[in-house]
Amino acid sequence: MVRSRRSFRHGAGQSAEPGPADLRGLHAVPMVTVRGVPDANDTRLRLIDATIEVIATRGDAAVRLVEVAAAAGITQSSIYYFFPTREELVVAAHRERYRRAVAEVVASFEAEIAAATSFEGFREGAIRALGFAFAPDRRDVRLSRMALLAKALTNDELRREVNDAAYEGHRALAETLERAQRAGWVRSDVSAMTLAVWVRSMIFGRLVLEVDPDRYDGTEWNHLAISSFERTLAAE
Repeated sequence: MVRSRRSFRHGAGQSAEPGPADLRGLHAVPMVTVRGVPDANDTRLRLIDATIEVIATRGDAAVRLVEVAAAAGITQSSIYYFFPTREELVVAAHRERYRRAVAEVVASFEAEIAAATSFEGFREGAIRALGFAFAPDRRDVRLSRMALLAKALTNDELRREVNDAAYEGHRALAETLERAQRAGWVRSDVSAMTLAVWVRSMIFGRLVLEVDPDRYDGTEWNHLAISSFERTLAAE
């Protein structure tokens, strides 16, 4: 049976190009408390941030504990209060880098949907959020996630951490979509979690053309993806 749904499609005179979304509501970084170590949460975050910077610019192999410790403002031996091994620090940095990338996209959807007071407002906001996710300047973020997922296939600990970070993002996006379902703006015959996973899979799928961008039309792909997004999520 063909379902008749309200369209998210742009009206006459409206631009079809998605724009950046407001990132209000970006998730806070989860922290842990370490007994006996002053300012433990802040120090742990500085270690992770310093490690992320090295990974992003020079790769995993370039992570040196003495360099990371210096960047975090502690001695090398103090790192072991937080991470018993170098590998655990690298895994934690990968997880946090992945989590932040997902959280940015989820936060754009959260902000847009929270601000909506009508179906039309939701439609426009959802398209802006999707436009943020597809933005060309996020290509490197998507490529780094692809490389991380490939690495996780041969590292059980990293795979668990990445899976947990992905689920955290899916759950947050699902909660946002549930609010839109209750308002009658999003179809309710499919669970919000399934819709959240589908949306993120579509965003990640843009990598198929981004690994060889000169041969494909990214703008045309964006329009097709947004059209699919509109038709799939729209309520009857």
